[in-house]
Amino acid sequence: MCDLGSAMVLFALYTVAQVSVDADFVLAYALAKGPLRAPRLALDAVVAADMTRRWPQLARVRVTSLIDAGTDALARFKRVWRSDAEESSAGGTAGSSAGVTHETGAESSKKSGAGAKLAAEARSLTDKYGLAYMAAKNIIGPVTMVIFYVALKSGIDVQALLERALGSAVNTSGAGGAAATAGAAA
Repeated sequence: MCDLGSAMVLFALYTVAQVSVDADFVLAYALAKGPLRAPRLALDAVVAADMTRRWPQLARVRVTSLIDAGTDALARFKRVWRSDAEESSAGGTAGSSAGVTHETGAESSKKSGAGAKLAAEARSLTDKYGLAYMAAKNIIGPVTMVIFYVALKSGIDVQALLERALGSAVNTSGAGGAAATAGAAA
């Protein structure tokens, strides 16, 4: 959901600024956010471990409490928004919830699957490396997108390149691998 939000914000910024975005840019963004998520998590961890060795104070900056506060605020906002929407759709009739479906925790966890594993791994890395992990991922992500964009504009067959370079790594969840990779690099 967060990636969809970042994509929407990026799209809104480009729309407001009246910047035309070609299909290669959109594809590069999708590639950087999609199939490379698991392998990139390992790279993020290795870079964060190196940054922590070089600048130990970065690991002491605990960003998870900030993330938790933001997540809690977003959840409160969604609850208020949903209750307002339900009241207005009920047409003033108390207790009416026709057409409103609520997802159970079990249904939600089935949908998340590998994404939940990656999110848990990222959270673990954020706890371990603090601001170093956030800095690493926020540098590597855009650089990855730019690399794909340049490759696409240059006519390189990115799909074939990904299949050759990453093989089955593109299709795995990667959970558990990033911490092991960072630990081995440490």
